[in-house]
Amino acid sequence: MSKKLFIASGLSLLLAACGGKLMIASNDGHVGFGSYDQMSHTLTFNINGKTFKGTFVRGAASAQTFSTGTAVATSGTRSATATASGNSFGIIHGPNGRAMLVSDDGDSMTCEYTTDGLGHAVGTCLDNKGIQYNLSTTN
Repeated sequence: MSKKLFIASGLSLLLAACGGKLMIASNDGHVGFGSYDQMSHTLTFNINGKTFKGTFVRGAASAQTFSTGTAVATSGTRSATATASGNSFGIIHGPNGRAMLVSDDGDSMTCEYTTDGLGHAVGTCLDNKGIQYNLSTTN
């Protein structure tokens, strides 16, 4: 029984880490709340009586490394030398992202944000009427 509880608890923590809550506030004083899902890259929030839904992407940053190493082994009058080198390249998620959202009545909003990679983000959004919003996670 306790093994099932442990597995269920672990699964709940994993699912909770895949998403979070958002807060959005307009410069004219309106505040809205919503959520995002890391697995599907979707977000939804309600503000001013409207529900906006959309997708987000995080920027990619690349990293390339090149390493060399040399080893020398000596035994009495004999020695041996070995040299090795390697190159690696990887793409990781960068700290910046963008989102595009649409409401049911056709209003749209674009957002740009910066994240620390741990589920915390801050940014700004601009709707098709020129109203600017501040966006942040509330985890």
